Amino acid sequence: MIGIQDIDGIFKEVEDECFPSPDEILEVERTMTKLVSKVLKTLDIMAETREIPNVKPIIVGSSAKGTYLKGADIDLFLLFPADTDEEKASAMCMDMGKKVLDSYDIKYASHPYVSGKFNNIGADIVWAYWIGDGGGIISAVDRTPFHTSYISQHLSIEQRRDVRLLKQFLKGIGAYSASLRIEGVSGYLAELLIIRYGSFMKMLKAVSSWSSRTRLALNEHGEETDSRVKMKESFRTDPLVFIDPVDEGRNVAAALSLQNYYRFISASADFLKSPSISFFINEEQGPLDMDQLYQTYFGRGTHLLSINIEVPPLVDDILFPQIRKASESLYQLFLDNGFDVFGREFELKRVKQFEKLGSGSDLGIEDEPSDKYAVHDEAVFLLELSTSELPSLLEHIGPPVVNSNSVFFLEKWLNSPEAVSKPFIRDGRWYIHKKREYRKAGEILRNNIRSIGWGKNISEMVKQGKYYLLEGKDVFEKNNSQVIHRLFNKGEPWL
Repeated sequence: MIGIQDIDGIFKEVEDECFPSPDEILEVERTMTKLVSKVLKTLDIMAETREIPNVKPIIVGSSAKGTYLKGADIDLFLLFPADTDEEKASAMCMDMGKKVLDSYDIKYASHPYVSGKFNNIGADIVWAYWIGDGGGIISAVDRTPFHTSYISQHLSIEQRRDVRLLKQFLKGIGAYSASLRIEGVSGYLAELLIIRYGSFMKMLKAVSSWSSRTRLALNEHGEETDSRVKMKESFRTDPLVFIDPVDEGRNVAAALSLQNYYRFISASADFLKSPSISFFINEEQGPLDMDQLYQTYFGRGTHLLSINIEVPPLVDDILFPQIRKASESLYQLFLDNGFDVFGREFELKRVKQFEKLGSGSDLGIEDEPSDKYAVHDEAVFLLELSTSELPSLLEHIGPPVVNSNSVFFLEKWLNSPEAVSKPFIRDGRWYIHKKREYRKAGEILRNNIRSIGWGKNISEMVKQGKYYLLEGKDVFEKNNSQVIHRLFNKGEPWL
């Protein structure tokens, strides 16, 4: 157990381990200047051979605001006039990235962008519309330049340190990133929280006292305007609402899940009581060795079941809501069939080899790549059940004896072939013992595989048979070690 540590000493350790060094900061600044210069020169060359719109390159994001952690990436936006054709802007952005970056890959968010390396630093080139005063947002990324400008105007030099502390704190507790993979706090929201509360420690004190619903806002001057929060209908179920000061119709905290909201509150309170470096930096502990994992499983006396499904190459914002929906549907399926579900986990992993397999078969993965196999992504759903098989007998609860529905209950079950007893009364209700439809865990999944709410894209892969089921010790194949480890090692990382 890590004891209480001196707060200043903790912050110094975080700075040494996680903040960019003066040399890295200088190198990032030089690289940003070089990148903008090369983009401007490339625009001039493009203009010599073809007609191009008036494009403005700007650096945005944490690199522009000076709030990045060690290993910064640079975000360069190409701002196009609002009347520019979307296909033309995308094509020009792709062309720019290929010409400017040292290495590149095409990625997708609200629209395609180029991601790669420039001067050995990660760099993204993204296009957006220049919309003047910030009104009339056309695409999701159009707000980003205004976010950068707002933070640069209202965040002091001293507060940049506090933002970096907050970002690393959020990383340490597993709640950093507004991606639908994490559902946590975005970098922009972290910056707004420091502006709102003034410092990292003041923010922790405020967050530790948040209730089940928190509503926050800042005005154009960076001042609190919480009492003027306009509650859109879509905000009402969000645990945290922080109105975007550059777009009052948007909740900056919309991606934050209820679990991460409460994780943030609890971690803030716990740090104030027992400060520790473990809130910022923690080593993943536990047996990842398969033999150790299997021994842990043997000692738990439970039953593992996994289904691995090949998934199409989709962006996280499309794929992860489906993965979460599928996990919830699987959980509910086993609850509805009388199983106790002790735990569930899911993960998305890259598989270099693939062969269509039947239920319970081994993957047959080879050590060396073969033309027989193709690289693909695979969603793994893991369940820990109380048992692999339930009794054939099921006690079915009926209505209270004095309820008018008793007549229908008796009519249904008195001569039913499913019943193994006559209806009987206990504690004022009717009961019946009946035959269970499914006894075995694998049987339940195999017989309901097509009817589970997988989500549109995952469901299509299931229909094509691109999945396999593993149970018990067969779950302990090499590529499932991480998800098994997470299932067996519950607990918040700072504890």
